[in-house]
Amino acid sequence: MLAKLVFRNVKRNLQTYSIYFATLTIIYSLLYSFNTVVSNPVLNEAGDTKQILSRFMEQFMGVLSIFAAVAFIFLVLYSTQFVLKRRSKELGLYSSLGMKNKKIGKILFFESIIVNSGSLILGFIIGWIISLFLTKILISIFALSSKVNYFYVSSKAIFITVICFFIIVIISSIFNKIKINRVSIISLLKEEDANGNEIKLNSISQIIGMGISIICLSVSTYLINSLQDISALKSLGYIILIVSVIGILIFYYTFGDMLIRMIKRIPKLYYKSSNTVLFRELSTESNKNSITIAVMSIFLTLSFSIVLIGGSSYISMNKEISNSSPYNLTIIANKPLNKGQFIKELNDEGIDTNALFSNSVDFYTYKSTIKYKDLGIEDKNLWQIDNGLENQSVSVINISEFNKTLEMQGKEKINLDKNQYIINGNYKGTLSYINNFLEQGKSLNIGNSELQPKFQSPTDNTIIMTSVGNNDRGTLIVDDSITDSLEKDDIVLNAIYKKGVDERKLTRMINEYIMDHTWTNDSGLQFDYKYQTRDRLRDMFSGSMGAIVFLTMFTGVIFTLISLCILSIQITTTAISFKKDSKILNSLGLKYEKISKLLLKEILIYFSIPCILAIPGGILVGKKIISFFETFLNFTIQVNPVVLIIQIALFTLYIFMTYNISKKIIKD
Repeated sequence: MLAKLVFRNVKRNLQTYSIYFATLTIIYSLLYSFNTVVSNPVLNEAGDTKQILSRFMEQFMGVLSIFAAVAFIFLVLYSTQFVLKRRSKELGLYSSLGMKNKKIGKILFFESIIVNSGSLILGFIIGWIISLFLTKILISIFALSSKVNYFYVSSKAIFITVICFFIIVIISSIFNKIKINRVSIISLLKEEDANGNEIKLNSISQIIGMGISIICLSVSTYLINSLQDISALKSLGYIILIVSVIGILIFYYTFGDMLIRMIKRIPKLYYKSSNTVLFRELSTESNKNSITIAVMSIFLTLSFSIVLIGGSSYISMNKEISNSSPYNLTIIANKPLNKGQFIKELNDEGIDTNALFSNSVDFYTYKSTIKYKDLGIEDKNLWQIDNGLENQSVSVINISEFNKTLEMQGKEKINLDKNQYIINGNYKGTLSYINNFLEQGKSLNIGNSELQPKFQSPTDNTIIMTSVGNNDRGTLIVDDSITDSLEKDDIVLNAIYKKGVDERKLTRMINEYIMDHTWTNDSGLQFDYKYQTRDRLRDMFSGSMGAIVFLTMFTGVIFTLISLCILSIQITTTAISFKKDSKILNSLGLKYEKISKLLLKEILIYFSIPCILAIPGGILVGKKIISFFETFLNFTIQVNPVVLIIQIALFTLYIFMTYNISKKIIKD
């Protein structure tokens, strides 16, 4: 009998459970898919750096999943309250017919298990599909040769997802029991008709409240913009957080009344068509749900900023890697070598350069008396990593060998007169100083020759492949006749591999060659050669950014889902009261199609309300944290709003679901 009643109730209340069911399904699918990917065996073939990153991702995803489960509790409590309110008359009827609270609690418990189990099963299926796509993306990020294993199932991912399932079911059941035990039959029968606690403020209170809100938000904006580094965040972080939260809470506390009062001052807008009903509903719901909307705005601010940080960093890093690695290999000798000696030594080590290299160039760098401070560069304005740079000598290479490196990159040669110089640089920490120096047209004395700048800005090329974003702080390019009188510094070999060459295998062989030319002194192990390869750069930088993006996307999507689900539940609840207005409008001659359009307008505006502060707040926080990342990673990150397309897709999905469910409520 009980089982029959439970299944019948679930079937009858599919509409009530639909948004909750859809959100749980997406959450379970994300939990399973993300945890499956980070434990996938394909990562075992990654290099040492990437394996460390993949292990970090696997461990962090476990912690993040538990954190996400805690965040879900807020969603579960809110959703459960919504379900109880929607079914209050039904539950009150059970109680009035003599059914004990214990039995009603059992019915709700088993219903919760059925809904959650259905979400879990569907979540596993969708999660398996998502994990295939995510694995392909991860293979691309880590540049692996493995293929996707379509039948891989992660027991750890299943365990974590099932644990979250039990947490959600238990919390939901406890809340149901507490709620049912605290209410009477009469209150249950009347609860669905209750309008809730609507906040009403007079004009002076609204103005004062909005003024305090604007002051708080302005102060927090100023404090965020004033942060110079991550250490300042430690001292100001709590102040910024408290002031921001107060500002957001007061803003949305006064928003509903302010909205209706402002719109009423525009009669043409307020009284146009059915706008009176629309704005009244929006004002009422904004007042009733002001605290929840404020919390959702905070959640969405976090979500937007997290996704913006991860996505923008990854896109910028990939672009930077591409610009910083035009060659497959760079070797620098710290000891004097003749040209061609690099190639000879590599061949002697068993590395057949004729079979492996499609192109290679070796060239000298030269010492000069020019210091970086002579180019206007001062330590006090540089990043911390550049301390002492102003007193270092600027390297010089001649135009012939510079043009050879350009040829390797498929770029045009540059002609240079004997009395001219060029500065090449692609390091963001020094570019502004070099630009300023060249714009002034200052001359330089190199090799007892007075040289004038050929260009008013530096050329942006990678001469020697060393790092990403921290490549060339400034190199002088002069005529060949000038370097004839300068002392040689280093000799460099740049090489491009032939197609089909196994880069990882060759990197291991190069590393063995480098280690064969080491020696020790009182300072420790010394190297005759330094080297860099394109695959090492990708391992180190693209892999690290890939891990960050992976984790930030997961966190951002979870916060977005929680926010959208609660907003959807709120607006669906509104549709119940809107149903009465729609009957009146229909009796006055307004067609169902126009009522549906009015409903869609309300849904679109309601979903936009938390974004009033969330979008600018997310961009502000995201840009500031990105600036910290720039200092840490030593390269410029371009803020790319395109990465927010995931949020846009989720908003679109939930607006579509909410509209269809609300429309059905009104139509019924």
